[in-house]
Amino acid sequence: MVSSDGRERAYAKALSSSKFDDGPLQVKQRFPLGAFTIGIVTYVILFVLLLVQVYVDDMTRFYNEYSSVATPRRPPDPFTLRRHDRRPSSFRWVQYPTVETNETEQLMDRWRALKSNECHGVSTQSIRLMGDFPGPSLNESVTNTIRLVAGPVHEIVWASIGDDGEPRCVGGDFFEADLSGPHWKSRPPVLDHDNGTYTMKLQLHPDFANARYHLNVTLLFDNLQGLALRPKSRARLKQVLSLNIEYVHPEIQIPPAETVSELDEALSDDIPQKPPTSSSLLPELKLCTKDDFKKKHWTGRWTRDDERECPVDEAGRYDCLDPDLECPRPWCRGPVARLESSGWVYSAHCAFRIFRTEEAWQCLNGKWLFAWGDSIMIDSIGNLLRFILGLNDTPARLDRRMDQVFRWPRDERLSVRITSVFNGSHNVSRNWEGLFSLHDEDYQSYLRSFFADANVPDFMIMNSGQHDGLYWRSVDDFLIDGVQHALRFWKGIWKGMGSSKLPDIIYRTTVTSAGRHRPEPNNPEKMEFYNHVIVDQLMRLNLPNLRIVDSYDPTFPWHYGNRHSDGVHYGRAPSKSKWVDGQIGHQYFVDLMLVHILLNSMCAA
Repeated sequence: MVSSDGRERAYAKALSSSKFDDGPLQVKQRFPLGAFTIGIVTYVILFVLLLVQVYVDDMTRFYNEYSSVATPRRPPDPFTLRRHDRRPSSFRWVQYPTVETNETEQLMDRWRALKSNECHGVSTQSIRLMGDFPGPSLNESVTNTIRLVAGPVHEIVWASIGDDGEPRCVGGDFFEADLSGPHWKSRPPVLDHDNGTYTMKLQLHPDFANARYHLNVTLLFDNLQGLALRPKSRARLKQVLSLNIEYVHPEIQIPPAETVSELDEALSDDIPQKPPTSSSLLPELKLCTKDDFKKKHWTGRWTRDDERECPVDEAGRYDCLDPDLECPRPWCRGPVARLESSGWVYSAHCAFRIFRTEEAWQCLNGKWLFAWGDSIMIDSIGNLLRFILGLNDTPARLDRRMDQVFRWPRDERLSVRITSVFNGSHNVSRNWEGLFSLHDEDYQSYLRSFFADANVPDFMIMNSGQHDGLYWRSVDDFLIDGVQHALRFWKGIWKGMGSSKLPDIIYRTTVTSAGRHRPEPNNPEKMEFYNHVIVDQLMRLNLPNLRIVDSYDPTFPWHYGNRHSDGVHYGRAPSKSKWVDGQIGHQYFVDLMLVHILLNSMCAA
């Protein structure tokens, strides 16, 4: 290796050599094309880099937008769906999202803003799943089964997609959600974020795990169209999501399966028929107390132990279970056979007692029940008399106005007075007025007559809704001339009673319109909206003895057809005759459950 000193001496010697040309020094150029070419090449390189960056950005946006709706090739490994705290203390019952303050104002603001936002002029055509929930893309048939862990709440988030192919920027779409299996039926709550996105919350109790369930979501109306006076032509009735779900027990591990058949084999080989006791994984449902009826809106479920279906008998009844068969805890207390429901029973944030005849008479003895409601209420009174109080000679249809004392044939010392006044119209032979009936002065005077001379009933049971859906031209009219006018009338009645004599006031929300009535003026979206307005306005009165019975949530899982109602009546008397769906006989147990819930609100300890 030559040192730096040696190189310098050699360089000096070369400079002094006679052979060195003293002419101009010729330096060999590295870029023979000149500076102009350097600029061109640099520009081309920068342009190519820019194109690469644009391509990367576009692919990133494409992936973020569409990866969330990609269909998995195989059912996902259940372990990937357990990214939650599996400690029992972390499990909570799903609840309907409740607005505690200013609910009426928020509902009315959404309604009044309908024409102020350009997004309201766009119809919803589909939905797009968001996040990492494993499921099929829109309108794709379900060939595989996804698996979820029973116990915790799982959320599915989606965006409504307009007919222009773009995500909607406002809410107002009404989705019917149904989670059903052989032993479980419920309505998963759907939260409207009012920006075009929605969150649905799914939950199944671990005692019902290791079985396959079906989740179905239907778009009934978009843009709050169900609140219109004549909404039928605007109904969508479009299925937007359909999923098969295999719920696994949180205490059992299932190996991943590539296909449904492999999944079935894994389930049959590796899972016992009866899972471990898991009631401790969720807070145990306690028997309902009076305080449990202060809750605005309910989120419950229908459950049963087995799949036995009772046939209809000659009297049109479904009475085949052992009369001594007790309710499975924690879902209810008492003899479940009295529901004549093939074992189905409803529970919410608490469990309800199913009353024996003796228990019901002991609770109601010497009491006065004043009922102000529509024909659905009248059906419930008939079922109270017929099925629960054991008065078998009760006619199939009660009069629209009734004031009568009933006695128990087995012990005539026990009696109950029941007064019923129809509020579908001020004219007893007409319909379709609802709360507007209170604008008639003669009708008002008739109601006041029951409370003259300081007469105060023990219980006032009230409801409205179905007739209101067909009468009021707008929700503004319903609020001002319907709800607020009606409450002013009843406040006058209650004020005359004196605060020390107020009855226990039970407001029963209206049922979910069913089958052929789903797109009609009394449709489920409008009835839910009206229920929320009435309950919110009632609760603002701060009545000390007000109780709420939610009839909407218990009826919702059964409203997709007409097997359990004719569209609005879930409690028509049994009859072995042709029903509106073409079959012989009809199911009436949904209303019978509602009657037992009413008894719980009156007789709860």
